Amino acid sequence: DQLLSADVNRNSELFFNIIDARVDAGDRDFVLLANQSRVITVMLEVSDENLDNLMENEMSFDLVLEVDGDRDKVSMAGTLKLVKPVPDETGPDVEETAWWAGNIIFLLLGVGIVIAVIVASVRIFASASAPMEEVSTLADYEMTVDGSGWDDSSGIPQAPSLPSDDEVANSMYGGTKEIFEQAPEMPSPPMPEPEMPPPMPEPELEPEPEEAPEPDLPPGVPSIPDDGLPEGWTVDQWIHYGQRWLDQQNRD
Repeated sequence: DQLLSADVNRNSELFFNIIDARVDAGDRDFVLLANQSRVITVMLEVSDENLDNLMENEMSFDLVLEVDGDRDKVSMAGTLKLVKPVPDETGPDVEETAWWAGNIIFLLLGVGIVIAVIVASVRIFASASAPMEEVSTLADYEMTVDGSGWDDSSGIPQAPSLPSDDEVANSMYGGTKEIFEQAPEMPSPPMPEPEMPPPMPEPELEPEPEEAPEPDLPPGVPSIPDDGLPEGWTVDQWIHYGQRWLDQQNRD
């Protein structure tokens, strides 16, 4: 004998579409003797609003019943079907219809483009091959220019024949004997070369200016720097203030 406990597994989408589902109070806990069976009743609480809000006119859900005992644990699943009281009228699927219509339009456009390309290619090939047609005969050609001297009945006139006794025309010169018998012309004397102008004399270089001699300074006066007096100074100023200027430069 076993002491068993029965309950409903609530991990199901069924509980999103009903109020509640539970095992009957008399079947929750019971003792099951050996080689015996028992019917367990599950109570469902469903409202009209639940049925009206179903996603489809008919929906099926799985309900799992779990029975737990001292030595065994058993699960059994059943199927429940919920039906709307007033079913919704089903019409054509708008998305599917639009998908098929788009594919058909795309296919028709592709076929139209292919046909247009083929027609344009045939026309281009026909116009390109027309000038290459070979003229096989000139029998139907008529001369329309007056004074040409052609006889329409005889066709194109024959070239005139040369007389056999014409020595000039039948010679090796071919009618140009007089040109070959002319005396060659003497070349004209060469033109005298022009005289070259005499070369220009080279310009004389100006002598470099000689450096001015260093003025004589009284004893005790420092010599003038190599780069000359300071800008704007005279020799008299250097005699009186030269030493001071050098000291100032050394301090700087």
